[in-house]
Amino acid sequence: EMYSPEQLKKDATVLARDLTRFARFAPVQLRRLLTEATEGELKFKIDLKHLQKLSVSVNQASAMLAISLIVSALIVGSSIMVHADLGNRIANISLLSIFGFALAALLGVVVIWWVVMGRKRR
Repeated sequence: EMYSPEQLKKDATVLARDLTRFARFAPVQLRRLLTEATEGELKFKIDLKHLQKLSVSVNQASAMLAISLIVSALIVGSSIMVHADLGNRIANISLLSIFGFALAALLGVVVIWWVVMGRKRR
């Protein structure tokens, strides 16, 4: 039972042992810590298990964002060029505009493909 005299005695013994260890080793460890801190030699070791996954995700997101910005710029630029009087035209639309829209569509499909394939891998 949790509150039986034997269990309370065991718990008190374990607690006393832990406090004794703490009282014995804490000053030495604290002195070492403060010495390293004042000498500028204090080091931290951080083990991030999922840092590589995070790095890959950030790289993929930035690549998709960059392509999305290029797609939007192509769409806006092509829309402006529709009204420009530039060389050859098909159905009263500049060939350069048609090329811009086609490239934007192709890159848009690439971004959508990346998103879909990325979700399937998870």
